[in-house]
Order: sequence, then C-alpha cells, then structure tokens
Amino acid sequence: MNRVFIHNNNLCDDFNNRLLFAQNTELDKYISESLLPEIYEKNPNIIFIKDALSEQYIDLLGLRVAMHIRLSDSKIKLLPIVILSELTLLSLMKLSPLAKILLTKNVFLTNNRKEDIENFDIKAITPFFDSDYKEKFLDFIEIEAPKDYLTHHDIANEWSIYKWANLLNIESTAINTNKEKIKDMLYFKYLKEKYKIIDKKKVKKIQKPLKKGNILFIDDEWNKGWNDILKQTLDYIGEDNFKTFKYNYLDKTNFNLIVQLKYKNLREQIKNSDVIILDLRLTDSDHTHNNVDDYSGVKILKEIHKINAGIQVIMFTATSQSVILDKLYEYKILGYIKKEHPDDFSISTNENINKLVQLVDKGLDRKYLKEIFMLQNSILDLSIFQKLVFSFDMTEKDRRLLELKNTISIIFNTLESNISKPFTYGMLTIFKCIEIINDYFIYENWNRQEKRNEAFWIHDNTKITGNGNVSVSNKIKNIINHLNLQQVENINLYINQLTCSRNHEIHAGEIK
Repeated sequence: MNRVFIHNNNLCDDFNNRLLFAQNTELDKYISESLLPEIYEKNPNIIFIKDALSEQYIDLLGLRVAMHIRLSDSKIKLLPIVILSELTLLSLMKLSPLAKILLTKNVFLTNNRKEDIENFDIKAITPFFDSDYKEKFLDFIEIEAPKDYLTHHDIANEWSIYKWANLLNIESTAINTNKEKIKDMLYFKYLKEKYKIIDKKKVKKIQKPLKKGNILFIDDEWNKGWNDILKQTLDYIGEDNFKTFKYNYLDKTNFNLIVQLKYKNLREQIKNSDVIILDLRLTDSDHTHNNVDDYSGVKILKEIHKINAGIQVIMFTATSQSVILDKLYEYKILGYIKKEHPDDFSISTNENINKLVQLVDKGLDRKYLKEIFMLQNSILDLSIFQKLVFSFDMTEKDRRLLELKNTISIIFNTLESNISKPFTYGMLTIFKCIEIINDYFIYENWNRQEKRNEAFWIHDNTKITGNGNVSVSNKIKNIINHLNLQQVENINLYINQLTCSRNHEIHAGEIK
C-alpha cells in the first residue's frame, strides 16, 4: 500500500511519505499549484490527511485539502481519503460545512493513532469510479462562496465571464486574467464540476444575429472580459457597429454617469445607437439598497429615453430578484439578460446567449422607432404648435392645430406599444392627422344641383382642383400644391398608398 500523509507536525508517528503543509496566505493557490502536484508525484493509492493543518485547529484545513483533491483534474481525484482526527464526525460537522465530505464515498474518518492507521487495508475499500462521482460526491457536498469575497455582483460577473467565454471558445487577455483569478479557488472548482453536468443536458446551437445596426455596451465590468465576449457573440453586425463605453470607473462610489451624459461623449454614442446593452448597477452604492429607481442603470435608462425613446435598451444584470426584474419592464426596456450567479441553477449559458442574440435582433428590427421619435418631436417643435393652450374661446383654427398636435403626439407611443396591430393603429392615426390638416385649409359645402359635397378653400372660398372632389387624398394633394411641397419625392404615391391602406382597414373585405 503506497500511502501519503499530509500533516503539520501533528501526526501520531513518524510515517514515510509525509508532506508538510506550508502556511500560505493564498491558501487555495498553494493547495492547487504546490500541494496537489506533490501528492501526484508520490503516486499514492491512499491519502491520509490530518484534520488540523494550521495553528487554528478550528479551521480544519485538512477537510479543505480533501475537497481540492476530489475536485481536481488529476488521477488522484478518486483515491481513498482518510481524515485523521481526535474529534467525532458529529463534532466536525458542527465546526465546518466542509465536513460533509465525510459522508461521501471513499472518504473515511479515523483516530490519529498508529494502530488505527495501520488497520486500513486498501484492498478492502470498494473502488470509486467516475460514474459514482455525481451521485456519491457532488450531490452530498455544498461549498459556499468565501464570506470575504467581494459581492454577489462580482461573483456573478466572474462566473458568467468564465461560462460564456468557455462555451463560445473565446480567449483574450481579460478573459484569461479572469480565468487565472478563479481557477484555483475551491468555490469555483466546485461550480465547474457542478455545472459541467448541468450544461451537458442543455446544449443547443449558438445563434447569430440576423439584423444589422449599431449597438452600444455600457457596463462597469466591460474590461474584465465582457467587451470581448459580446463583440464576438454579435460579430455578424460588424465590428464597427459594436461600441463599448470605455470608462475606467475608478471611483465607483462618486462616479456619476449623468454628468457623463451631459459633458462627455456618452450622449453622442447613445444618439448613434439603435440598441444599448446596459448594466443595471454600475456603482458601488447600487449594491447597498434595493430601490430600483436609484440604480445607476435605471437613471441612465431614463436619460436615454429623453435623448430618443426609440432606442431599444436591454438590461444586463446580476440580480436574481424577480421583483426587481419585473419592475424593469415598467421603464420600457426591451428585455433583460441575467448574469449567471452560481446560486441560480435555472439559467443555461447556452439559452442565455441565444436570448441575448434574439433580443438584439428584435431591437434592431425596431430601430425605425428612433426615426419616428425624432420626426414626431421635430414636428411638435414647430413654432405653429407653440403656446397652444385649450380655452373655450379659442379660434376654430387653433382648435384644429391643438387637435393636430395632440394626435401627432400619440403616434410614437402607438407604434412602440405592445397592442395588437400597432402599425394599423399608427397608420390610422397618421390618416387622422391628414384629415385635420384638410379641415384646417378646406371646408365642404353641399351642391344641391349636383347633389354632392364640394370642397372649397377657406382663405378665398374658391373650389379646389379636381372639380371640388372631397376625397381625403384630393384635398391633401391640393394643399401640397398650394404650399408648394411638390419637391418631396413620391409624395402623391405615398398619399395614395396611405389612403388605400386606410380604406382597406375600415372596409375590410370590400376593398383589396
């Protein structure tokens, strides 16, 4: 029997093949990069580990070493492990959650006495196979994130960057730095093994975006690997069409993106974007409360809507709180993508990436709303609509103008809404605007002799061309000629198309 003993000068006897556990501030790194290779070199078929490997007995670092062995990628992974202790199983379970490893297959507990150690017969131990690994090890243990480890947000970012980059096979300096940072940590080793099994069940084809347009990415973790991941995930839209707001976010406590919007180039980048992928929480203070209105990402979202409400925004967030996620839709986001926190096993990386691609395509498909928003605002900014306030004694012309202003102001909201047939209602609203304009310039009068209505100009009471034809299209064409707007290309064609569409909708089944 080739045994190896891991100790801190606290074994009951002077056994051969001893490895002295070295004190080290970077504990997981030392175990992964120094101790495990030493064990491997000894080529043992059984490993004995003293439960206490430091001056602080309560730390029970021997259990941590045992976990590292089971979660390693080398041939020592499935070897029998014997924990040497003066304590009972119940006492160890009370002291450390890592003691759950003692409930798994091929891990044993015995007293730190020579006769007990010598009684271990490797031939009598039932072999431990890869097929037993999940059911007889992973399902029994649970490793929590280190209590002193950054924040929930940081864990989700590092884990998601690792998962997305791994699935998409993306490498970069930032991604490799992230991978190097977490590769030795016991917590992340556990997650990799746990998710390795889950992910195998949910593999689907990674989708590519089908639409073209400009995308802007705003996230305080952009340079940790997200920029490289999203750029490659959305590479079909073209490298020049994907932009990242590259700010160093050094002072995340006092950093104010609203100031950036007013005085820096962020505003211009937003104006030039069709879709924005926006992190929900960009400052440290965002992680100290759950008031959605005060999250920096929501504040930015409101500013984006002021700039152009037609820009489609996808929220990027590490939160798993459904109350927060549901409330985000009240701010008119296109959708959200959750950064995958390890505690949430419901998220598949594969499905998450495909969801992002689908949302980006949907957003790019709706980029016409940007132009609608700008066009609507430019019309409403015309001097003719200024200082229009309803009063009972206002002139008929002002009444028409106010009605026109109010009708124009709902076109964007109609097209942006989730109502059935938004284009139909948008078309009917535009047609209503034309009818109001017609009534502003032209009135109708009944011709008793001809037994028909005829249209006349309000300003001089003369009949409009077309023998006074009162159709909407004839009226507006007369107004266009009257105002000398014929230089607009294909304007008569557009009027005919709009009129035909309106008539078909109103008289469905009668008109093709």
